[in-house]
Formats: sequence, structure tokens, C-alpha cells
Amino acid sequence: MASETQKRSRLSVLFFIGGVLFNYPVLSLFSDESKEIFGIPLLFAYLFTTWALLIGLTFMTDMNRHRHDSHPSDKVS
Repeated sequence: MASETQKRSRLSVLFFIGGVLFNYPVLSLFSDESKEIFGIPLLFAYLFTTWALLIGLTFMTDMNRHRHDSHPSDKVS
């Protein structure tokens, strides 16, 4: 199935993006302890925001699959 292959490739891309975003060189950009956003250290704000965005993108990828898999003929009257 083409849609299953697309879903797997999108999830693989999200995995590698997550690996890059949570790795040392990128994390070191946000490790300045003196910077805060709304009283939260910049590193923690970055980690939790990035984590939430990756979860949201994974959810949207999975919901896209469910939307295309359901057919009107599958519904019970």
C-alpha cells in the first residue's frame, strides 16, 4: 500500500528529526542558565515544547492514516 509506505517514511523522518533535535549540538544552543521564558529555563522550555510538537506530529500522521483507511461502505446502518 502506498499510504502505509508514506506513513512509515514520515514516521522515520520524525524519528530522525527528534534524534537531531535532542542531541548535543542542538541542546547546547539552549543550555544558557541565565535565559528564561516565563520563568522557565530556556533548555526546559525547548525540551518540552519540542517533545510536545513531535508527539503532535506523530498523532497527525497516524490520524491521517485512519482518515484514508475508513470508507463509507464500512459504516454499519
